[in-house]
Amino acid sequence: MKKSDTVARQPDTLRIRQSALWGIAIVIIIGYLLLGIHYQQTFSEMERLTLSTIMNNAGQAGYNISNILTNVDEISMFFLRNTNVYKILNRYQGDNSLNQQLDDFKDLKTLTEIIYEGKNVYAFRIFLNGENIYSREGISFFDIDDIAKTNLGKFLESHPDLVRQNGWTDSYHEKYLDKQDADVVSFIRFLHDESDYNKIIAIISIDVLKERLSNILSSISLDGGIVQIISASKQVIAASPEQKSNDVIRISEQNWHILTSTKRGILENTYEKEDWYFVYDRIPESDWSIVISIPKPAIRQGNTINSMTIGLILIFSVVILVVCMILVVFSHVTNNIIKKIQEIALQVQKGRIGFPIGSRSKDTYLRQIENYIEDITSNVSALEKQNYVANIKERDYHLKALQAQINPHFLYNTLDTINWMAIKHKAPEISNLTTSLAKYFRLSLNKGKDLVSLADEINLVSTYMDIQQVRFSNPVEWECKVDENLLACKLPKLTIQPIVENALIHGIRNCATGTGKILLQARTDGKDIVIEIQDNGIGMTKSEADSIMQGSENQKGYGLHNVLERIQLLYGSSYGITIESTLGKGTSVIIRIPNCESNPSGLVV
Repeated sequence: MKKSDTVARQPDTLRIRQSALWGIAIVIIIGYLLLGIHYQQTFSEMERLTLSTIMNNAGQAGYNISNILTNVDEISMFFLRNTNVYKILNRYQGDNSLNQQLDDFKDLKTLTEIIYEGKNVYAFRIFLNGENIYSREGISFFDIDDIAKTNLGKFLESHPDLVRQNGWTDSYHEKYLDKQDADVVSFIRFLHDESDYNKIIAIISIDVLKERLSNILSSISLDGGIVQIISASKQVIAASPEQKSNDVIRISEQNWHILTSTKRGILENTYEKEDWYFVYDRIPESDWSIVISIPKPAIRQGNTINSMTIGLILIFSVVILVVCMILVVFSHVTNNIIKKIQEIALQVQKGRIGFPIGSRSKDTYLRQIENYIEDITSNVSALEKQNYVANIKERDYHLKALQAQINPHFLYNTLDTINWMAIKHKAPEISNLTTSLAKYFRLSLNKGKDLVSLADEINLVSTYMDIQQVRFSNPVEWECKVDENLLACKLPKLTIQPIVENALIHGIRNCATGTGKILLQARTDGKDIVIEIQDNGIGMTKSEADSIMQGSENQKGYGLHNVLERIQLLYGSSYGITIESTLGKGTSVIIRIPNCESNPSGLVV
């Protein structure tokens, strides 16, 4: 190339650079103009979306509360539809001997215990004929004339309309003999005499903690806002924050009429010289509404922050666009690098994770990219494999848990019936064994919770040992040495019991005498808890212990491997169980879990 040609081309290059700079400046100016227009549109749209989200949250909370109301209604119908209950409450005094009253009390008490197992019921009360001796029990059974002495009676006296129909009360404070006084709402059912409908022979009250409703509201509470359940009579049933529970937001009569005549919507009103939004949604199957009151400035402030965030994103997008234009102008400099990156991406897309030595890039930065991709893809493959194995194990545990489910109400009532029959036939051994078995199942079910306290797990094992002592004639000594400070710590349900069972069945019972000792100890070890179960049974060889730890189904200690897998699934591979055993001398199984004081959640993050 001649020198004159080089000089002649310099002005063209300068003009190209000047045009590029002008193009970049024009793009930046247009970007900022579009940003201003979009800011106004985004602000209004975000406010609309925010209110829509708040309404959806109110609807979900209303659905959850409706489930509670429906559940309590079904509980009351379950009680009244029981033919035995109907006979008892309508029994004439001439047929009501002392023995008959005792039988009636036992039947009613059994049904009451079933009702108390529901998580929504705080108290269940029946006000009935005072001539029955159990009407003075004072916990679940009361004289119908004594209802006036309760706060419930005072509420009914001030709301006579509720006496003529079944329904929910407003919140009120009630006192109880067997539990802490509390603020509750009650579902009331009145049972009328068949021959005289104006005569009420029984009143059933199912009390639900006001706090339970407030907890649902707290899940959708907003900064600066108030979430309330308001009845059709403008009474606040529950609220979040709790200190606002006695505040009724004063909206205009016109807006109140709209709120009570429509199921859901958004209202605007001025309250205490401040503009508010009122988002409301009717709770299904009730005359209650969830009302979320929030000042307009609170929503607009949040939207302003969001709009600023979007604005920054747009500015960043403009900058990216400018950078892209610069890259286009100087693309001839980076063309080879881009092509090479495309080749690398194509290899990854085809699943070729590795890069052979001969095909690696000569450029230092490209080689670093190739190394990064190799590391990332290999880590992703390892994580996918781990996740797959964990999902298989989790499904297996869920399946086993599903297969082991028992109807707790049916089982508990059946054992209670056996207990009464044993008492009736004066068989205390059967009664004690039935009571222990009922306690064992109640502790093992634990209301469906997967984590239990160490105290509950020890209580379960002690009950299991009581049952086994009755089953076998040869006694086994059972001792427990645990620091009281560790009793509240959490661990997976049924962790210790399978180990104690193996120690008893496969260790001690296989001895020539069939007798021995099982010792349970628990201590802290740094940030961990160590639980040790020792027995002086027949012991095992190292190969047998290793086979148990590997989960061989042919081994009698298969349950120990399940305990190990559950612990490691929850807490990680650094936790689990170890086995120390000497053939002919005994076995020691050591459990290691994280201390709940150093890890309150009970799980390893």
